[in-house]
Amino acid sequence: MKRPSNDDAIRLRAPGEETREGEGIDWGLVRAVYMRIIGLAWLVKGLYGGAKIIGVFGPVFGSLETSEQVNAVFSTIGDCIAGVGLWLTVSWGAVTWIVVALGETLFDLSGGAAPISALVDLVAILLYFLVTFLRGRQGYDRL
Repeated sequence: MKRPSNDDAIRLRAPGEETREGEGIDWGLVRAVYMRIIGLAWLVKGLYGGAKIIGVFGPVFGSLETSEQVNAVFSTIGDCIAGVGLWLTVSWGAVTWIVVALGETLFDLSGGAAPISALVDLVAILLYFLVTFLRGRQGYDRL
């Protein structure tokens, strides 16, 4: 009986499952790594937003318009929750991230403040959907 290694968990294999070398890209691994990179970025983004709220960076929070205050709080809390969920590679993390990113995109586009930030969010979401689609087509055996 083959002894499971730590590599099996990283490669998303069950203990003792035969390796399928040469079958192409492991899209499950690509998706997990992508979710962790995006999760780390969104967690840092949320912590930066929190630092802006408490006054470490930028203008005083109380001097902002009410809509900007609401967006700052929503984004900070949502980014931190989504970042943790993405890092854990759980489905609710991806859903939270997509909802928060789309909310931030709508706010950015409605105010005309940062269309580049909105574009980056949309491209990241589309890449996530692409990697998830490719992972689904790979034909993993369901337990």
